Amino acid sequence: MLSSFLFCMDWDYTHIFNLRKDERARVRIFKNDRAKLSGELEFRWTLFINEGLVLLVKYEGFPTQYVLYRRYQRDSVKILIDKKPQKEWLESYLLIKFQDFNLKRDIAVLKVFIKDPQKSINASFMDPKRK
Repeated sequence: MLSSFLFCMDWDYTHIFNLRKDERARVRIFKNDRAKLSGELEFRWTLFINEGLVLLVKYEGFPTQYVLYRRYQRDSVKILIDKKPQKEWLESYLLIKFQDFNLKRDIAVLKVFIKDPQKSINASFMDPKRK
């Protein structure tokens, strides 16, 4: 149900990252009322074992670790962007979804979705540089 919900929602931002082990992806969040950076999300994967992807995420300097699987309710991480919205349905959040893993190339495909009902943020995506 969540997977089908992701596709029918009207997301404000989406981006697909194809990451090798320990490649860092970044999402920068800017508030519309300020031109300066208001938050940065950084993530990378470190291990793929037993169909689980170990994902290290750092948002606003706070590190967390998740194990994601390509199964219903185990394939995504939700991170709140706006800590105190006026109403719950107005909260801005970001979802990182584990889409696929290419065993031959050792590349994880992660898709980032951002929902911003109040249209109060701008986001920029920074892919790691390929050598």
